[in-house]
Amino acid sequence: MSEDEEYSPTEGFIECKCPYCGEKTSFFPADAGKTQDCPFCSEIFVAPIQSCEFGQKLPIPIETPRLILRRPKPEDRSDLVEITSDEEFFKYQRCAPWDENNVDQWFETANRARLTPPGRGLILTIELKQAQRLIGWVTFAYLEEQRGQSSRRQAVLGVAIGCKFQRQGYGMEAIQALLKFGFQGIDARRMTAKCDARNDAIRGLLEKAGMNLEGVFIQDNFDANDEWSDTAYYAILAAEFAFRPAA
Repeated sequence: MSEDEEYSPTEGFIECKCPYCGEKTSFFPADAGKTQDCPFCSEIFVAPIQSCEFGQKLPIPIETPRLILRRPKPEDRSDLVEITSDEEFFKYQRCAPWDENNVDQWFETANRARLTPPGRGLILTIELKQAQRLIGWVTFAYLEEQRGQSSRRQAVLGVAIGCKFQRQGYGMEAIQALLKFGFQGIDARRMTAKCDARNDAIRGLLEKAGMNLEGVFIQDNFDANDEWSDTAYYAILAAEFAFRPAA
């Protein structure tokens, strides 16, 4: 549609232009406020609540007082190598410390990552503003849709902070930013997280962020040390996030 054409929404649909390529698209009212894939340029944007000229770009990067959650950059490589070569960093992970091939594979995966495919999602680096360096990363992915469930309403998050940057509040700041992104930015209804049940630091972090322990799966994970371990599962609803006391 050219700039000279009069804007006229189709009855029963919400319409807008893609904020990236400018092409007009439409969707059902039930999808208002949720992420959409542009059928023309494949970029992801947030649908408006009612018909208007443009949808909203995905609210990334995410900025907090001390951090920037953003897509990876080539200059992050040396920081990532430093973080992932530390054995302590992988204490509760399913894999051993990374070599440079693992780091290259991570960058390839992160650069291809998209929000909308269920179970895959975004990988965003955590940049410490003051030092202008990578200190970890976060993940955010939609859960697989179930019958009778509105699409793109449930998501799972994850956070990884380099060992020398832990216990300084950065993990909490990143998780709170992800919760705000999910609930207020793209209209998620429920967000979940999981961790090794022995990892008291991460469990305390998730609980302090307002997430509720929903259960522990017993010996469901075979870790990098060839040991069976338990997994703790946490979740929080949008209503709980909106009305929880301020930190």
